Amino acid sequence: LDHFTGEVISCVSELQSLKVDPWAEKEKQRSEAKHILLRKQRALADLFQHLAKTGLSYRKGVSWARSKNPQEMLHLHPLDIRSALSTVSSTQEADSRLLTEISSSWDGCQKYFFRSLARHARLSAALAAPAKEMGMSNVERCKGFSAHLMKMLIRQWRSLTTLTEQWVLLRNLLGCMQEIHGRLTGPLVYRALPSSGQRAAVDRKAAAPGHAEPDPA
Repeated sequence: LDHFTGEVISCVSELQSLKVDPWAEKEKQRSEAKHILLRKQRALADLFQHLAKTGLSYRKGVSWARSKNPQEMLHLHPLDIRSALSTVSSTQEADSRLLTEISSSWDGCQKYFFRSLARHARLSAALAAPAKEMGMSNVERCKGFSAHLMKMLIRQWRSLTTLTEQWVLLRNLLGCMQEIHGRLTGPLVYRALPSSGQRAAVDRKAAAPGHAEPDPA
């Protein structure tokens, strides 16, 4: 995925650098402009093919974009795996190392998620008034592929939120069970009951003349 993204960025940068020679003849300028436009259209078609191979469908994206609630983003539950893992205690070294690795992997993910939402909003605004050279079919595909990708991103966020909540609950229950097991299998400590002789001495002292119960106050 990183390699594919890098290639797309490089291709976009290269296409953006293409310029028509302002000092050339008008006919040559028109030829160069047409050639640049064809290269951009070909690159966009190749991008659509690669996106389709990854499992994205612009038709599904268009359908989701038309039926989604505009306030759906506001209904997403907050998620911070680092804070969630900090509530879980672990005494095993391997387990603690795993929690540390998970926390490190989470760094930057939350920022990346909300940055993706913002960029999708900017792309949608740009596609609302596209350049004439793009064509309606390309505009529709850009909207659909980006919307389907956003749908999958939101679904993964919700799944990860639910999984994290259930995992923290399970770890807390496991900790309670381990504590109960430790108390049941550990050495039992009881207060020794007084012997019959000790009880008789206490009874005689209580029955002796002049003996009074201590004032509770």
